Amino acid sequence: MWDASALAEIGERSAMPRVITPHPAEAARLLSARTGETWTAARVQADRPLAARSLATVTGAVVVLKGEGTLVAEGSRLGVCVSGGPALATAGSGDCLAGAIAALLGRGLSPWAAATVGVHVHGVAGERLIVGAVALDIADAIAAVLAAPEETHPRFPRRVLG
Repeated sequence: MWDASALAEIGERSAMPRVITPHPAEAARLLSARTGETWTAARVQADRPLAARSLATVTGAVVVLKGEGTLVAEGSRLGVCVSGGPALATAGSGDCLAGAIAALLGRGLSPWAAATVGVHVHGVAGERLIVGAVALDIADAIAAVLAAPEETHPRFPRRVLG
C-alpha cells in the first residue's frame, strides 16, 4: 500500500502486488518520471481513465486515482467509483482510504478487490457524513459501513442473480 509521500519511493515494477493511491498531482509526477512525457494535474484530469491505466502499466500496481469519480485501474480493468460526496474533501480523507484498503489487503483480499471495495466503502462512509466532517469521522463511518454494509446503492441497480 503506497500513499502520499511514499509514492516518491515506489521502485520499479515488482512481482509483489501493490496498490498506489495518488491524487492527480501525484499521478502527474509519477507519470512524468516514468514515461518521459510531461504530465500535469490538468492533463491527468483531462483524461483520467488514460492516466490511471498508464500509471498502472508503468508501475505494475493497482492504481486508485483519487478525486470525484475515483478510478481503480489494473491492466485492462477500470473501475469507476459511484459513491462519495463533498464530506470526503477534507484533510486526512485519503489516509482513511489508504487505511481501509490496507486493512482489506491484510484480510486477504486481492489488490484489485481491496482497492475497489475500499474505494466504495470509503465513498459510502462519506455519503453518511456532512460537509465539515474530519478524518476521524470518516474512519468511524468506514467502520460502521463495514459492520453493516448496504445491500444496494442508489446509483446502481440491484443485480438479480439466477
